[in-house]
Amino acid sequence: MYFIIALFCLLQIIFVPIFIKSGWPKTKKSTLLIKMICSTVFVGFAAFNIYISGADFGGTYQRFILIALALGWVGDVFLTADPFLEGKSKEFKLAVNIVGACAFLAGHIFFIIAFFKKTKEIGAALGITFFVPLAVVLVALVLAKMLLKVKLSKLAVPVAIYALMIDVMFSAAFNLGISVGSWQSVLTLGVGTLLFVASDFSLGIKYFDDKRFNTLTVRSVYITAYYIAQMLIAASLLVIK
Repeated sequence: MYFIIALFCLLQIIFVPIFIKSGWPKTKKSTLLIKMICSTVFVGFAAFNIYISGADFGGTYQRFILIALALGWVGDVFLTADPFLEGKSKEFKLAVNIVGACAFLAGHIFFIIAFFKKTKEIGAALGITFFVPLAVVLVALVLAKMLLKVKLSKLAVPVAIYALMIDVMFSAAFNLGISVGSWQSVLTLGVGTLLFVASDFSLGIKYFDDKRFNTLTVRSVYITAYYIAQMLIAASLLVIK
């Protein structure tokens, strides 16, 4: 069991850096193929963890987390498909990107539902361990945006809504991790979703200020944080049954 878990982790350690370098400074067809190895690993890791934990694949938490990770896989495909779309219209490329973004959005919603439902299932409440992290991260995101002087222009409202949603996802996960009461649950859920926030923020500043933040360092941060986040959330399936 431990050997296979280590193998999943080793695959990410090998292929994530290859993916980072492959897509710099420009995404290639091989970049998508390497990325999908990385993304398939976290989905496979989640399925394996459900199996060895003895939990039922039909359990609400297990099912919703697996669906959320699978939607992340779909989003990874569509948002890195540009090299395969050469010659296609701008409208078609936009539609592909929108499908990818919607898959990620749906994945976040499934994560949030999974965290809230499991919290209710174990008889825990949304208390200080939910609302304090929610407020702290929200303030931190706003301050970071102001300090970095990133302009959101016309997308300020949808970005604010998305930021609030990812913040709720983290706070719900952290609250669940604390409620379960083990360092493993806090690590896999709290740290995992916090890295998700860091990844999305890093990707966001790169998107909205390409001249300053489209660097290999920023790319390395958001990709590495993303895959560690997904692996940690997948690992929560070993802890929360």
